[in-house]
Amino acid sequence: MSSWILRQLQNTFVYKPIIEQKAITVIDPPLFDTVFFEVRTRCNGECAFCLAAVKTDPRKDEVMSPELHKKVLQELRDINFQGRIAYHNNSDPLIFKDLAEFIAVAKEIFPQNRIQILTNGKALSLKKAEKLIQVGVNELIINHYHDDLNTELPKAFLEIATSILPKYFSQDELTINGIEPKLASKNPLFIYKIVRREVSNILTSRAGTSPNKKEPTPKPRGFCQFPWTQFIITANGRVALCCNDVLFVEDVGNVIDESVMDVWRGAKFQHYREKLIKGERHAIPNTCAKCDNYGIKKPKNTWLAKKLFKYTK
Repeated sequence: MSSWILRQLQNTFVYKPIIEQKAITVIDPPLFDTVFFEVRTRCNGECAFCLAAVKTDPRKDEVMSPELHKKVLQELRDINFQGRIAYHNNSDPLIFKDLAEFIAVAKEIFPQNRIQILTNGKALSLKKAEKLIQVGVNELIINHYHDDLNTELPKAFLEIATSILPKYFSQDELTINGIEPKLASKNPLFIYKIVRREVSNILTSRAGTSPNKKEPTPKPRGFCQFPWTQFIITANGRVALCCNDVLFVEDVGNVIDESVMDVWRGAKFQHYREKLIKGERHAIPNTCAKCDNYGIKKPKNTWLAKKLFKYTK
């Protein structure tokens, strides 16, 4: 099958249904479903697939001010944001010393919103885990990176599940995956998940930044939903086009001197969305043209969409 035909099938049966489902438009885009605070531009990991790893990170070490964090939260409240609040991007949030204080402020302003921490777990202690639970974290997800996927997990990971979580939640309020005891609440108040991952794995090209994947896959890529679903703020207030824009190369705005909504619906974001809704990644040469992230998490539940997705992934 020619690449042109495959691309047309992909656009019609994989990308277009997602665009329609999420009511994605350029001029009046729907509100993002997750806001990511990159509160410190540092990670303590050594993942071979990520530029933000200890040995390859070119970024300046910066931390977000409490004033900027609160400004953004207040603006999110003013627009009735009801989505997820996450404290990670291309960094590990647990090495930010004021993380618990930031989350406490977020929980005070957004008592009903889910607050998520994604970490490699290297800086996770029992004391730190309990403090995060006390201030209102709803999801703690640990990507445990190791070349041996059968290696023994750190003792603290188990003790969080067996000693700390039962102090705050009943079993029917918990979902626990990747460690015993496994629990699956239908409507969990707290999600604790451990995912074993290979530190030397080769994943996506991450918009051309991945150290161990210099060239993107030759398989077709077009539309990407991330600039409609993610709002990512780094320590100095700059907003990323998406999570794969590790160095915030694409200038879409800064929430220090602009409001959240002015950035989200501004001309800069609109410029990129106009290209991506048409599948024109090549028109964004510094990032999207080099990126082989599929652009959606999963296809619509139809036989053809699933087959095309699997064939072209």
